[in-house]
Amino acid sequence: MEGIAVIRTILYPSHNTNHIGRIANYISFALSAPLAGLFLAKKADVMYVYHPPATIAFAAVMIKFFRRIPFVYDIQDLWPDTLAATGIDS
Repeated sequence: MEGIAVIRTILYPSHNTNHIGRIANYISFALSAPLAGLFLAKKADVMYVYHPPATIAFAAVMIKFFRRIPFVYDIQDLWPDTLAATGIDS
């Protein structure tokens, strides 16, 4: 994408109001992203990690631990608003 390699990873697709499906979506990404980061991505100087969801931190920590790449964790205050917008807060 405009000179930057984009690596896609496996996840369970669920963006509806089903709590179990949404949890599976977040956990599946948190487990598959570190594998992609460890085995498919070139070593970087730093990682930019965008929050939400909070489970993305697991992937960043695993990659940092095994590849010794520091990361910037950009926390947005929109997490509760994101849940409300999808209807999952009820």
